[in-house]
Amino acid sequence: MIFFGSEGLRKYWTPTALSDRLFFLSSLSIAAVHADVMYGDVGPRDTSATIALETDVVRLLLDRTKNPAAYTSDSTIAAVVHVACAGNYKANDSLLRAHYDYLRKMIEMRGGLRGLEHSGNLASVIIM
Repeated sequence: MIFFGSEGLRKYWTPTALSDRLFFLSSLSIAAVHADVMYGDVGPRDTSATIALETDVVRLLLDRTKNPAAYTSDSTIAAVVHVACAGNYKANDSLLRAHYDYLRKMIEMRGGLRGLEHSGNLASVIIM
Protein backbone atom coordinates (compact mmCIF):
# COMPACT_ATOMS: atom_id res chain seq x y z
CA MET A 1 0.00 0.00 0.00
CA ILE A 2 1.35 3.45 -0.93
CA PHE A 3 0.22 6.36 1.23
CA PHE A 4 2.17 9.17 -0.42
CA GLY A 5 4.91 9.93 -2.95
CA SER A 6 6.03 12.60 -5.38
CA GLU A 7 8.67 13.56 -7.92
CA GLY A 8 10.19 15.99 -5.39
CA LEU A 9 10.42 13.20 -2.82
CA ARG A 10 12.30 11.02 -5.30
CA LYS A 11 14.51 13.79 -6.65
CA TYR A 12 15.47 15.68 -3.45
CA TRP A 13 14.34 13.96 -0.27
CA THR A 14 15.45 10.39 -0.97
CA PRO A 15 19.06 11.17 -1.97
CA THR A 16 19.43 13.34 1.14
CA ALA A 17 17.94 10.64 3.33
CA LEU A 18 20.31 8.04 1.93
CA SER A 19 23.34 10.24 2.61
CA ASP A 20 22.74 10.77 6.34
CA ARG A 21 21.92 8.09 8.94
CA LEU A 22 19.89 10.39 11.20
CA PHE A 23 17.88 11.81 8.30
CA PHE A 24 17.27 8.29 6.95
CA LEU A 25 16.08 6.94 10.29
CA SER A 26 13.93 9.98 11.01
CA SER A 27 12.32 9.57 7.57
CA LEU A 28 11.56 5.94 8.41
CA SER A 29 10.33 6.98 11.84
CA ILE A 30 7.78 9.49 10.54
CA ALA A 31 6.68 6.93 7.94
CA ALA A 32 6.24 4.35 10.72
CA VAL A 33 4.18 6.79 12.79
CA HIS A 34 2.10 7.58 9.71
CA ALA A 35 1.51 3.86 9.14
CA ASP A 36 0.58 3.42 12.81
CA VAL A 37 -1.99 6.20 12.44
CA MET A 38 -3.38 4.65 9.25
CA TYR A 39 -3.77 1.30 11.01
CA GLY A 40 -4.96 2.71 14.35
CA ASP A 41 -1.83 1.80 16.31
CA VAL A 42 -0.80 5.27 17.48
CA GLY A 43 -0.40 6.41 21.09
CA PRO A 44 0.25 3.97 23.90
CA ARG A 45 0.00 1.15 21.36
CA ASP A 46 2.87 2.27 19.08
CA THR A 47 4.31 -0.67 17.19
CA SER A 48 7.69 -2.05 18.24
CA ALA A 49 9.18 -0.89 14.91
CA THR A 50 8.04 2.68 15.55
CA ILE A 51 9.39 2.64 19.10
CA ALA A 52 12.76 1.25 17.94
CA LEU A 53 13.09 3.88 15.19
CA GLU A 54 12.10 6.74 17.51
CA THR A 55 14.62 5.55 20.10
CA ASP A 56 17.43 5.53 17.52
CA VAL A 57 16.44 8.97 16.21
CA VAL A 58 16.43 10.52 19.68
CA ARG A 59 19.82 8.95 20.48
CA LEU A 60 21.33 10.31 17.26
CA LEU A 61 19.79 13.75 17.85
CA LEU A 62 21.33 13.83 21.33
CA ASP A 63 24.71 12.89 19.81
CA ARG A 64 24.41 15.79 17.37
CA THR A 65 23.90 18.30 20.19
CA LYS A 66 27.55 17.77 21.13
CA ASN A 67 28.75 19.25 17.80
CA PRO A 68 27.48 22.76 16.90
CA ALA A 69 27.98 22.25 13.15
CA ALA A 70 26.13 18.93 13.16
CA TYR A 71 23.45 20.32 15.51
CA THR A 72 22.38 22.93 12.96
CA SER A 73 22.89 20.90 9.77
CA ASP A 74 20.07 20.58 7.23
CA SER A 75 19.67 16.89 8.00
CA THR A 76 19.44 17.49 11.76
CA ILE A 77 16.88 20.25 11.26
CA ALA A 78 14.85 17.97 8.97
CA ALA A 79 15.04 15.18 11.57
CA VAL A 80 13.63 17.54 14.21
CA VAL A 81 10.82 18.40 11.77
CA HIS A 82 10.09 14.67 11.49
CA VAL A 83 10.06 14.23 15.26
CA ALA A 84 7.79 17.27 15.67
CA CYS A 85 5.41 15.87 13.06
CA ALA A 86 5.33 12.56 14.90
CA GLY A 87 4.44 14.43 18.10
CA ASN A 88 1.64 16.12 16.19
CA TYR A 89 0.30 12.77 14.95
CA LYS A 90 0.34 11.49 18.52
CA ALA A 91 -1.28 14.66 19.91
CA ASN A 92 1.60 15.04 22.38
CA ASP A 93 1.47 18.80 22.90
CA SER A 94 4.41 19.10 25.29
CA LEU A 95 6.71 17.05 23.03
CA LEU A 96 5.51 18.98 19.99
CA ARG A 97 6.15 22.35 21.68
CA ALA A 98 9.65 21.28 22.81
CA HIS A 99 10.63 20.24 19.29
CA TYR A 100 9.20 23.39 17.73
CA ASP A 101 11.23 25.43 20.24
CA TYR A 102 14.41 23.50 19.35
CA LEU A 103 13.62 23.89 15.67
CA ARG A 104 13.20 27.65 16.03
CA LYS A 105 16.52 27.87 17.93
CA MET A 106 18.33 25.80 15.28
CA ILE A 107 16.98 27.94 12.44
CA GLU A 108 17.93 31.13 14.29
CA MET A 109 21.47 29.77 14.77
CA ARG A 110 21.64 29.34 10.97
CA GLY A 111 20.51 32.93 10.35
CA GLY A 112 16.83 32.25 9.72
CA LEU A 113 15.15 30.35 6.91
CA ARG A 114 17.35 32.06 4.32
CA GLY A 115 20.42 30.65 6.08
CA LEU A 116 19.47 27.09 5.20
CA GLU A 117 21.56 25.58 2.40
CA HIS A 118 18.58 24.17 0.57
CA SER A 119 16.20 26.90 1.66
CA GLY A 120 13.84 26.32 -1.24
CA ASN A 121 13.18 22.72 -0.24
CA LEU A 122 13.92 22.52 3.47
CA ALA A 123 12.37 25.88 4.33
CA SER A 124 9.19 24.92 2.46
CA VAL A 125 8.86 21.73 4.51
CA ILE A 126 9.51 23.62 7.76
CA ILE A 127 6.88 26.22 6.96
CA MET A 128 4.29 23.57 6.16
